Parts: sequence; structure tokens; C-alpha cells
Amino acid sequence: MVNLNRFSMNNFLRSQAIRFVGFSSCLFLSFHGLAACANGESAPAKQSKQATANLEFSQVVGNPLSSVRERVSGSAKVQVIDISVHVGKKATYTEEEADPSKWIVLAGCGDKGNVENSLKVQLAVLPQELVDEQVVSNAEDGKFDSYVTCEK
Repeated sequence: MVNLNRFSMNNFLRSQAIRFVGFSSCLFLSFHGLAACANGESAPAKQSKQATANLEFSQVVGNPLSSVRERVSGSAKVQVIDISVHVGKKATYTEEEADPSKWIVLAGCGDKGNVENSLKVQLAVLPQELVDEQVVSNAEDGKFDSYVTCEK
């Protein structure tokens, strides 16, 4: 099984690296008689461009549904489309019962160019157990894009 949490893991590691650099700077400053930090953390460091940039729909492929939904505006209407039938399996996704961390996004679109600003979002998903490297590669090549049809 391929590790599909790249987006989430990269953001977590990036935040830990920023926190470590901030903490190291505090220790350095305190050795020189400057008390610049409280509780081992510095003032908020600037986040990297990627961490603060909007999530484009081309970037949602291969990520857990839970990670993508975290970025969707609270006022947006989200339609999740289970495309299991297109790979020979029964569609089983229901909003009430599905664990979004166990569903992988293979295509997405919205009425705007990115996840955060769209008020209408469609996401095509498969259960994680049906996703392998070939499926992700096909998704990255746009083979599942026809299952979402957002109008801009």
C-alpha cells in the first residue's frame, strides 16, 4: 500500500521544523543575556509559501478526504462521489458512516480555482484499500477527472 498522507505529513513536519528553529533561536538568544521567548517558543515564524498557499484542486489527488475537507470553507457545499463502481466494486460511501481519513481523493473541482475559496466542491473518492500506486498515478494523469463536473 502506498503512503497517501503526503500532504498531511509534509504540513506536520514543516510545523515541527518551524517550532524547532524557533526554540533553538530562543536558547541562543538567552545565552547572550536576551530573554526573547517564553515557554520555549518564539514569536510566530512566517510559514512557508506552500503551507500558507491555497490548495489547488490539482493538489488534492492522493490525499485523504479528511485532509482536503479541513481546507474547505465552512459555508461550502461539498459533494463526495464514491467512484468504486468504476473499478468494479460496490459504492459504500455515506456522509454519516464514512471515516474520511480512510477515503482517498482522486479528483476534485470547485466553482473557484482552489479548495478554500470554492463554495461548491466535488470530490471523487475511493476507499483506501482500493487505492494503490497505479490508481494514484492514473488520478495524477487525470483519468478520474470526468467523474467531477463543477461549473465555474
